[in-house]
Amino acid sequence: LGDKDYHQMYAEMSEYAAEFVTLTPANPRALPAAELKTYLEQFGKPVTACDDVAEAVRIAKEKAGPNGVVLCYGSLYMLGDVVTAARA
Repeated sequence: LGDKDYHQMYAEMSEYAAEFVTLTPANPRALPAAELKTYLEQFGKPVTACDDVAEAVRIAKEKAGPNGVVLCYGSLYMLGDVVTAARA
């Protein structure tokens, strides 16, 4: 969400990520995926911006491969949508 301190959140976590997949949540306080992508690019890792949760989950799973790990990082309110998309 745009009103969260995402700069600090991701700065602390960036060293653990191989790459990032961003999405624009269905919320009036949403931070656009493209804006978060622009911020994350400073860490020198690949970033993919997505339009919705299902697309982001699909792409993250593809990028991780069968033995990889995907971390959903951000606001907890979106967790139900992520779990639903992951099971599809």
